Amino acid sequence: MNLQDGSWIASYYVEDNALWQDVKAGKFVGFSVEGWFEKKSIKVKTKMSKPTKSLKQILRDIFNDVPAEVAPDAEEVTFSEAVTADGVTVFFEGELVEGTLVQIELDGVKVPAPEGEHQITLEDGTVKIVTLDGTGAVVTVADAMAEATTEEAST
Repeated sequence: MNLQDGSWIASYYVEDNALWQDVKAGKFVGFSVEGWFEKKSIKVKTKMSKPTKSLKQILRDIFNDVPAEVAPDAEEVTFSEAVTADGVTVFFEGELVEGTLVQIELDGVKVPAPEGEHQITLEDGTVKIVTLDGTGAVVTVADAMAEATTEEAST
């Protein structure tokens, strides 16, 4: 199943045969879930660090000389930060392109950035307009200057 985080999956048994027949006949297409729930804050510690050695280097250390075709160099990963127009720091890995996951930090835990359009300033001072989906993945990226120019031209 391709479900988003937070989706509920449940099964129920209907004891009343007449009610079950009505459900199967399509008289009911859903039901409400009611309950008393308590919200608890849970702190999860995550530790991400960049490897200091590539797989090839580690294997060479172990086996004293592994050919490059057996253990090619690991792809280098760059972690970046940016700041939204609201002053929220966002984090992402590699380039800010379509499909990149963008995160924010809440209570010391990195979570997907909220869905919607965000103006962010990158570390080099470049300002981008980024649209994120519900999972925090980049849908579109545009230069803020190009966006402003387009709006001015349409007025």
